[in-house]
Amino acid sequence: MTHESFQISHFLDSSVPAYILDIVEWIRTHYDRPLTVAYIAEQFGYHPTYLTNVFKKYTGYPILTYINRIRIAVSKNLLANRTLSIYEVANTCGFSDEKYFMKLFKRYEGITPTQYRKAFHQKKVNLT
Repeated sequence: MTHESFQISHFLDSSVPAYILDIVEWIRTHYDRPLTVAYIAEQFGYHPTYLTNVFKKYTGYPILTYINRIRIAVSKNLLANRTLSIYEVANTCGFSDEKYFMKLFKRYEGITPTQYRKAFHQKKVNLT
């Protein structure tokens, strides 16, 4: 969470062009849909190659990596709800493939979604 807050303040404090901020906000509100670089570029009237290069220049991430990081961040909140299956969490966050979601989650968080859910629940139990 702190890392994400830092990134948001980085966007606000730097010389990031307004159109990049618009794209970042658009991605944050459309992460649950099937997104491709070509689709996003079309929505904003840019060539995919140009958009890829300029997005990475100002955010430090390729567009698809940024999208996946947003999706994983949202999934962490959803995993707190023990009634949702891993498949439902993945699907809600825009992943059509549960196994791909689990692979990315482990890559970014260092543990599986199931391990995260268990650790979150144990932390909550220990706080009460």
